[in-house]
Amino acid sequence: MVQSPMISSPLKQTSEIDWIQPLKTYIRQTYGDDPERYSEECATLNRLRQDMRGAGKDSAAGRDLLYRYYGQLELLDLRFPVDENHIKISFTWYDAFTHKPTSQYSLAYEKASIIFNISAVLSCVQENVTKGIFEKVWSIVVQVKASLLAAVAGYYQAIADDEGTLYGISIARLQLAEKQATTALSWAKTFPNSPPAGSNLSADTGPILLDLTRRQLANIQEKLASFTKDNDFIYHQPVPSEPSLSTIAKLPAAKAIPVSELYQGQDIQRIIGPDIFQKIVPMSVTESASLYDEEKAKLVRAEAEKVEAANGEMAASLDYLKLPGSLNILKGGMDQDMDVDEDFKMWCEELANAPPFREAFNELQEDKISILSVLDQCSKQLDMEESVCEKMRSKYGADWVQQPSSRLTSTLRSDVRNYRDTIDEASSSDSQLLVSLRQHEVDFDEMRSAGETDEADVCSKALIRLGGNIARSK
Repeated sequence: MVQSPMISSPLKQTSEIDWIQPLKTYIRQTYGDDPERYSEECATLNRLRQDMRGAGKDSAAGRDLLYRYYGQLELLDLRFPVDENHIKISFTWYDAFTHKPTSQYSLAYEKASIIFNISAVLSCVQENVTKGIFEKVWSIVVQVKASLLAAVAGYYQAIADDEGTLYGISIARLQLAEKQATTALSWAKTFPNSPPAGSNLSADTGPILLDLTRRQLANIQEKLASFTKDNDFIYHQPVPSEPSLSTIAKLPAAKAIPVSELYQGQDIQRIIGPDIFQKIVPMSVTESASLYDEEKAKLVRAEAEKVEAANGEMAASLDYLKLPGSLNILKGGMDQDMDVDEDFKMWCEELANAPPFREAFNELQEDKISILSVLDQCSKQLDMEESVCEKMRSKYGADWVQQPSSRLTSTLRSDVRNYRDTIDEASSSDSQLLVSLRQHEVDFDEMRSAGETDEADVCSKALIRLGGNIARSK
């Protein structure tokens, strides 16, 4: 496919500045260090900017000079606040087209200007642009591309609408795309046969634009005729007006590329070089380290207090649970003359008077089966009602004015689902309880027997068996 013509912009120019003295002053005032120790680093940064000013856009060397200076500015920003209130340096840059100067004390402005020149270098495909204004033919190229790309977007959106059974909307989009493609073709015809030398456009730009627009217009007209024929004979959908069409959703087709990703492997380190001021620890790092130590000390103190409180609670709990006595019971060392705990007697009597736990679980299972059966019948009735409704709608078409059953019964279906979820949650809880019952069923039977007989020796036997669990249950 023919490559669409591209345009490029000229480089921005800048005035000379001095990095050395402001950096030394800041090092002495803020870091309290001897600035002469960093004379070589300051001079290196200053030399990088001088080299960047002379970088051209017709070689890889000029591009690398811009990358190197920008990379060092990124590293510099980690240690030195360059603005009107700290390191005050006036950066003056001249507009690439009007040549008007703009000065700011912000390092962000300096980096933005460097990024502009990097973009200009990367966009250059032929000679440098020699004029300081936009070429007239650039406007024509932009107009052609704007209309052409809008037509292409409408063309593919129409195809998507047609696949989504929006046949009337797809025809309306193709009609709009046809107008946009026609506009693009009209602009392409106004492009001169020989573009100006300073426009940075090749001699075949005009024919390429004409070929692209004519081909797209032919594709749109062909698809429009096909869609219109299908709609007239098959679908009979109304074609909406152009203003009523929704805006085509934007697609993030491109994303910003960090400078570090423009070179792979070791190229970025080779081009940018090592950090010039790597011997200086950033002030933010020093402050963060101090804050980290303080927060760590707070955390240690808080955890120590929690441990101390937990130890106190554990000592009180062990005393309340009578854990030493329980251990003696589990080991069989219980004093035979020891009276049986009154609470234990009461629990045994309650178990003796209550029905077995398994009967309750069986009743729960029967209730669950009954409820699920009712819910299944409800779901079948709703499905049957919906099926009848849709059959009637299919049979009578537009004469069937009843709302869809799915809409009318959505609340009922939601209730059925909620009831099923509730039953599932209850079943999960029942399963956990049943597991616990199986683990302690023998113990419960022992306690039930003790409650039924109410004999001291039986109660003592049960207490010896269950003493540890009873103590922990209190």
